[in-house]
Amino acid sequence: MKLMTAVATLFCTYLVLTIVVIQQYSKVVEVNASIILRNNGYEGIVIAISEEVDQKIHSKTIIQDIKLHFTKASNYLYHATRQRAYFKDITIVIPESWKDFDKYNDLPTTDTSYNTANIHIGYDKNKEAYLATAYVARMTNECGVTGEYMLISPERLQIKSRPPWKMIVHEWGHLRYGVYDEYPISKEEYVYK
Repeated sequence: MKLMTAVATLFCTYLVLTIVVIQQYSKVVEVNASIILRNNGYEGIVIAISEEVDQKIHSKTIIQDIKLHFTKASNYLYHATRQRAYFKDITIVIPESWKDFDKYNDLPTTDTSYNTANIHIGYDKNKEAYLATAYVARMTNECGVTGEYMLISPERLQIKSRPPWKMIVHEWGHLRYGVYDEYPISKEEYVYK
């Protein structure tokens, strides 16, 4: 893919994770938000940052946080699966509203939106209650059905006491394979019956 020349490549002990940062703006580069597993590497992962994420607060660190934690998550997944899977390439889509910053002006652009990405960096409707959270949205409550998307708040990426890369791998099981939560969300919602 020609776009790969404009990527930042991060090296882990056992793998190479390629992360492409692109800007959501126009239809110049096609990004497919469907994930495939090829030669033990997950490809086609799209992470999009929400317009609601405050650029003044998060723009200096959020892309570096995403790169760092997904690289560590890839290494963690690789070891947890006994070298069977890792995150091979990830595309990060930044909001169109961030285009005025000089560091983003030279990036390729795409029409991929926040709503079509596999992983959302942003907030749910109840922002105040879940500032430091992550979860997978589901269309159905059936086990084995892939999740709709993973939502991670920017604040959750900064909590070092609960390693974000472990949370990413945990939520990956929910997103990719439809694994149920291992704990009830409320007393009324016991998952296992």
